[in-house]
Formats: sequence, structure tokens, C-alpha cells
Amino acid sequence: MDVLQRLRRTPATKDLKADAIFILLAATGLTLLREATMRLVLRPIAAKCVVSVSPDESTSSSSKAADAKTQNGTNGNGAVSRAKQSAPPKVLSKRQRRRLEHLQRRNEIRFAEQGWSVLYFSCASLVGLYIAIHQPWWPMNVKEFWTDWPELKINALLKYYYLTQSGFYVHQMVVLFSEARRKDHWQMFSHHVITVGLQWTSYVVCYHRVGVAVMLLLDPCDILLSAAKMLRYAGVQTVCDIVFGLFLLAWLVLRHILYLRVLYSVIYDVDLTSDVGSPKASIHRGLIAGLVALQVLLLMWFVMIVKVAYRVVTGSGAADTRSDDEDEDDVVEGSDDEVVTNGANSGRATASTALNGTNQARQRTSKA
Repeated sequence: MDVLQRLRRTPATKDLKADAIFILLAATGLTLLREATMRLVLRPIAAKCVVSVSPDESTSSSSKAADAKTQNGTNGNGAVSRAKQSAPPKVLSKRQRRRLEHLQRRNEIRFAEQGWSVLYFSCASLVGLYIAIHQPWWPMNVKEFWTDWPELKINALLKYYYLTQSGFYVHQMVVLFSEARRKDHWQMFSHHVITVGLQWTSYVVCYHRVGVAVMLLLDPCDILLSAAKMLRYAGVQTVCDIVFGLFLLAWLVLRHILYLRVLYSVIYDVDLTSDVGSPKASIHRGLIAGLVALQVLLLMWFVMIVKVAYRVVTGSGAADTRSDDEDEDDVVEGSDDEVVTNGANSGRATASTALNGTNQARQRTSKA
């Protein structure tokens, strides 16, 4: 805390060339830190916490489709399947054992990935909150964004918070291309490009207060989503359901209701009457366009999440809308990529199953 106080009281200046280099160094450092944290800390934890994969989960999606008619223990005519009732214990082939091991290893890796997201976004949220409570607009007096603007001073803490957040999203681009490609790959890439562009532009033209507000609104959702996924991999279903419900509520309130309040202020509370036709007005319009584009992406993902959650809760089943673009013969379908079982068949439709359709194994998320 003393370090944060000293940084907050230390004036800072902008050297755009040096700041851009800092962003690249931060991206490199975060990439290395992520790998080290996952290997040395999170993977060992995952090996102890992630529930073992059952043999049934290692079957290919083609086998699951072939068994669809006997789901819930019935055949296509609704009669109880005697073959299923009297089936002997399954003996796994060597290939099936390899698939089982692969799926277990992949679940542990994903647990570690979500653990990294929880760690990073928790730290970022705490620092962002500390900065925000010392701002004149706290706790959401949006008109104060523009007091003394554009002659806003910046301190060392705010500067390095901003640049590190930008570095994180550059790092996320590297991670995005190093992992298995998902169906929303280019949506995620567009999100990261828009985010970095908004962060850099708002930093240059002194929209610091808006930027901090937006980042602080969006980070908590990533913590909740990643925590819910970790709980799901660990088999703690009840707590996972609760956290997932909090995630949905936080997404709606923070990423849409309060975000739109900030966007409204950016559009209507800034006096640019004397700057019509100037570069400042053009930059302002560009920032508005970026914030709107970000909100559109967030709305698309929120609709996906709600649809999957609704289908599971109503027992109609759902499929992952952003599963890996991988060959079924080479890679086992993981728990984030499998077809969601019918809620009636599972006995109860858990909210945690709806995580299959969410976007955010990656941190997914957005900042200005």
C-alpha cells in the first residue's frame, strides 16, 4: 500500500515512444510470467484439484451422436434399452486410454489458464479500485470525468496501470494465436485490437478518467467467470452455480448498464463546440466509435451466454458456440467443447453447464 501511495503522489510525464516500448516490454513480461506461474504454481494445483475424467467423457462426439437415441436409457420408441442395462463394464482400448489422458491433461491446463486470469484480473481490479477512489468522479459521478479536462495531470501509478493494462492485451493477442483456435477467434482478436487502440488513444488525449472507469467496470466479470470455470473443473458444482449466477448479474450491471452510462457521458457531456472540425473532435468521434464497437461485442457475447443458460435451465440441451476448431480424430472434445447433456437426463440443469457457451475462458473482456 505504501508503494501505491508513493506512486500516486509521484507526478509523471508522457514520452510516447518510451511508453510504447514499455507496453511491449510489459506484454513480453506478462507472457513469461503467465507461463512460469502456470507451470510452477497452477499446474501442480490443477493436478490435485481437477476431478478425474470418466471413461464416458473420453468418447468421441461421433460415438455420442450414435448413442443419442438411447439417451435417458430409452431407444427411439421410448422403450427401455435392455442392452444398455445389461452392458458389461467397458474395457478401454489403448487409443481410448490415450484420449482419456489427453482430456485430463487438457482440463488441468485450462484450470491453470483460468487461475492465471483470476490472479491477473484480481490484481488489476484492486489497483484500479485504489486509483478510482482517489478520483473526483468516484463512485460514478460521470460529469466529473470532464472537470479540468483536457489539462489533466497524470501520476506514476495511473501511468503504469494504464500501460500495463495495454501490455496485457497485447500479450492476450499472443496467447490467442498460441492456443487452439475457437469459432469466435476473430471476434476475440477484434476485441483485443479495439481495446488496445482505445487504451492508447485515451492515454494520449487525457481520457484517463473514462479509461479507468471502463477498465474497473469490466475486470470483475473476468474474475467471476474464470473462478466459476475453475470450480467446475474441480467438481464443486453448487458453488460454481452461485458464482456463475453472480457473473451473469455482474455482466449485465457492469458491462451494460453502467458502461452505457459512461458512454452517454462521453457522447453528451463533452463540450467540443469550439473544436468542430479539429483533430480533437475527430479523435473524440473515433473514441466513441471504439466504445460503441466494444459494447456491440459485449452484447453479442452476453446474448450467447443467456441463450445457453436458458437452454440448459429449461432442459432442452445446448451446444458450445465457441468450441475448438480441431479435428475430432486428433483431439478429444474437452469439457468446454462438449455437447451439453440434456438437463432432464442429468437430473437437474446446473448453471455451471452453461459455461460451455460463454466466451471467456480468456480473458476475455474489454477495457477503454
